Amino acid sequence: MKVLTQISRILTGLLFVFSGFVKGIDPMGTAFKLEDYFTAFGAGFLDNLALPLAIMLCLVEFVTGMMLLTGSLVRLASWMAALFMALFTPLTLVLAIFNPVSDCGCFGDAIILTNWQTFFKNIVITLLVVFIFIRRDDRMGTLSVKAGLNATLAFSFLFLLFMRYNLAYLPVID
Repeated sequence: MKVLTQISRILTGLLFVFSGFVKGIDPMGTAFKLEDYFTAFGAGFLDNLALPLAIMLCLVEFVTGMMLLTGSLVRLASWMAALFMALFTPLTLVLAIFNPVSDCGCFGDAIILTNWQTFFKNIVITLLVVFIFIRRDDRMGTLSVKAGLNATLAFSFLFLLFMRYNLAYLPVID
């Protein structure tokens, strides 16, 4: 059971880091996608918040993934991942049924999925997150809490600098 927990934690952490990273490559593109969502759901008044929300979304997703990968603060990371999935899985079901936005933007421009593919992807991730959530009290990480937290903070800081650079000088990777 412990091996399955580790595999679930690492796989989910990699997915969250990858998703946050590819959106962070082009934070402005992520902001445009959020504006598409705001328009589709009649919340256009939030357009001015799209860029700060995009940066926050990328960062929180990245940090959640880093905490899962390092095994530090797994209790907090499992709550954050569960919150993400509790919010985005029903949203992707609505997108799949009504198709107000054709591409969810889950993986930026790196991987384009249909709304139904995104929904089923989220079901699989939700199952992994539920398993991690149930087992969140197990000692999971290979790093100590202090080392894992330091690694998470260091990579998060570098990720913020990376997003800032991409905002100022166009995306590094296209």
